Amino acid sequence: LKKADVGIAVDGATDAAKSAAAIVLTKPGLSVIIDAIKQSRRIFKRMTSYSVYRIAETIRILLFVVISILAFNFFPVTALMIVLLALFNDGPIMTIAYDKALYSNSPEKWNFKVVLGLGAYLGVIGVFFSFVLFFIGRDLFHLNDDQIRTYFFLNLAVAGNLTIFLSRTVNPFWSIRPGQALLWSSFLTKVVVTIFALTGVLMTAISWWLVLFIWAFDIVVFLLTDLLKVPLYRRFEREKARKTQRLGERRGLKGDLAQLEKDVKEMGHGIQELKKAARRFDQTLGKSAKADEEEGGAQAGDVLQLEKDIKAVEKDIEALKRDVEDVEENIKGRRKTEAE
Repeated sequence: LKKADVGIAVDGATDAAKSAAAIVLTKPGLSVIIDAIKQSRRIFKRMTSYSVYRIAETIRILLFVVISILAFNFFPVTALMIVLLALFNDGPIMTIAYDKALYSNSPEKWNFKVVLGLGAYLGVIGVFFSFVLFFIGRDLFHLNDDQIRTYFFLNLAVAGNLTIFLSRTVNPFWSIRPGQALLWSSFLTKVVVTIFALTGVLMTAISWWLVLFIWAFDIVVFLLTDLLKVPLYRRFEREKARKTQRLGERRGLKGDLAQLEKDVKEMGHGIQELKKAARRFDQTLGKSAKADEEEGGAQAGDVLQLEKDIKAVEKDIEALKRDVEDVEENIKGRRKTEAE
């Protein structure tokens, strides 16, 4: 049980077996293993959603803050705001464990290209629209520095929570209904953050029309990002399918090469047998020639026939050699194709 990838102890097993197993069945029979597999695949989906969300948020916040400091010599959020963002994001993040997730019908495995690709896409597009919002607030609304910080605190909090709903599914966000815990925790967090921005708790207050503008802006960006996310994921899936197909072709090519090498070996054995036969004919020819000399040429006809047989065997050997060379060239060509 300890050596197994997943040790399973059935109902009624000894305490030692249960302590060593990874899964302990509490009901008679083995059908509950199916439920365990389904639940484990749901957990895998939730872990993937969390990974994509964490990558996206890290890229979005870090890149936006660092570029703002380096390019504009401006700190978009204070240290206290960063702490508040972390606290307000922790609530919805923890409820991902109770989110609804559809299990896959095939075994799951990590696809880091998809996880990093979706996370990077959500993060980079978030940085882009954050700077669009920055220029609108600075150049169009003419907000002062403290107002811009509150303005961005609200944006990062609202957009960050919406990112959870983008990362939880590879299809449109409405394709799988979120769990009640995730939905209500995200909603309450946004309400609290909005109250902080309106009333000026621990920050400079901003007007209600700015709050409405940020909400509307973030919702539009959310819908646009979700619209572009679906074809991006489908592109990853097509690349994965092509890679799987190439892998299957490569395995088939290796099988063909092994068969060709086996055929070459068999041809080599055939050539050796023909050479042995040629030597036997040659020995017979020598004996026949000697007998002809002694008997006065009585077996001249047999000698001529043997010479013809030897020449025919030599021709067969040459033909087999050419066949072997062709097969070897074919093997080299296939190996070159496999390497490419």
